[in-house]
Amino acid sequence: MKKIITSFFLLTLLCIPSCINYEQTTWLNSDGSGNMEVHYWTDVSSFFLDDAKEEQLSFKEKQIKKNFSGTGIEVDEIKIWKTNSDSVAHALIKLQFDDINKINQCEFFKDTKIEFVDGAAGQKIFNQSVNSTPGGERIFDRYTISYIYYFPGEIVTDNATMKEKSKLTWSYKLSELGHVKNLTATVKLKKFSSFSDIIIILGILLIVVLWIILIVKKKKKSSAETEAHDIE
Repeated sequence: MKKIITSFFLLTLLCIPSCINYEQTTWLNSDGSGNMEVHYWTDVSSFFLDDAKEEQLSFKEKQIKKNFSGTGIEVDEIKIWKTNSDSVAHALIKLQFDDINKINQCEFFKDTKIEFVDGAAGQKIFNQSVNSTPGGERIFDRYTISYIYYFPGEIVTDNATMKEKSKLTWSYKLSELGHVKNLTATVKLKKFSSFSDIIIILGILLIVVLWIILIVKKKKKSSAETEAHDIE
């Protein structure tokens, strides 16, 4: 019995770094640029409050900024707080990026592969690999990992767990991540609607008409001045 308790204790210690709730929300543009919010929180925050240089899930502002900084990636805001009622530590990071295909150039995403590349004409293919964790046990059901994406167009195919127009959500309990998950979607990029085309055409026609009116008025004014001069 003592051996069983000891084994369970060791397993728990090994898995603590993964025992965290994680939510990543991304707004993507058609060129691969966009904005992202990363929010993670845990009730075992004491294990994450050190200043270790390689601390990935840190609750220290200086370390967080270092983790999320990289070429083409700009950190806009960092919020860290703790709820006294349940002793849960939270970290919220808001950032913008030039190309999501290169998001792994920062420390936090160095082991993450995200692709948003050209597919068929007028389409983009999205892929993200979610690494496996020491899950698989019901004791990890209380922890969730969620990836929310707002895509710049109509969703053609996907394997998301939830879908709402151009918003896709992949949400898993930590116990479900005993193996690698692949998030995939095919997006048909937005084009000008026929109504928008009509508005643009009408705008151009209006400019042309105004330009013609100005020319006509100018000619009439010039003719009137010439006639007045002749009379004198």
